[in-house]
Amino acid sequence: MDQEGMIHLKATGKGLDDSDLAVHQDEIINTVVKYVQDSMRKELGFKEVYIPANSTPEAPVKANVFVSRNYESCKKLLIFVAVSRGLYPGLWSRGLVLHAGVKSGSMLEYFRKAIDEGYGIIVANPNKNVIVMRDGKQRLQIPGSSSPEEHMDSLWDSYVARSAARRVYFLGYSYGGVLIKYLLQSRGDQLMRRNGAIALIESSHRIEDGDSQSVKSILAHRTMYWESNDQLFQTKLDGDAPHRTGC
Repeated sequence: MDQEGMIHLKATGKGLDDSDLAVHQDEIINTVVKYVQDSMRKELGFKEVYIPANSTPEAPVKANVFVSRNYESCKKLLIFVAVSRGLYPGLWSRGLVLHAGVKSGSMLEYFRKAIDEGYGIIVANPNKNVIVMRDGKQRLQIPGSSSPEEHMDSLWDSYVARSAARRVYFLGYSYGGVLIKYLLQSRGDQLMRRNGAIALIESSHRIEDGDSQSVKSILAHRTMYWESNDQLFQTKLDGDAPHRTGC
């Protein structure tokens, strides 16, 4: 990995091409995950907690979640939510890591900025829903995290609700926006009293007829939505994005 976070093959020093990705994709991702999560622990002081909340590190059926050292005592708490197949806590997406590098594809720069600004942090892991046992045949659902939605409910009940934070903020990417909107509904009364603001990037959520007025209000007045384009930063979006997202 170079100073810009771009990944190179160790044997040749060259950047990745399509043939490299076809052969080495999982190996590359596993190496990046180790680097990112080691940086989270050693440089930034994160620790791992679990769902179910009473799980030990040795428990075979659990989902891991990363929290900053001050998440229980901070005044403002920021929750990161990113979802896609095969994703691990600390990454935005596998594709970004492979094609744009670790600096763009990981959350590390966001963590550093948030910590500098005094936020506590929780990094959700809604992708972790089942455990494949060693025989490769048996798949066990994780209690409290058997679906992305159940994971978010458990995350709130076990960790966010117990935090001293007066304001809870969210940063969601892709399907993470759907889960944040879900949490606005499932834990609405608790969340509304503590909601700071929501930032969504390339979110796939939609406003629907059955959404409560309070959810629509938060999306309209306390949420910012960004998507990649060729315009200057903060240029107002054209098309159906404002109508679709309610932001």
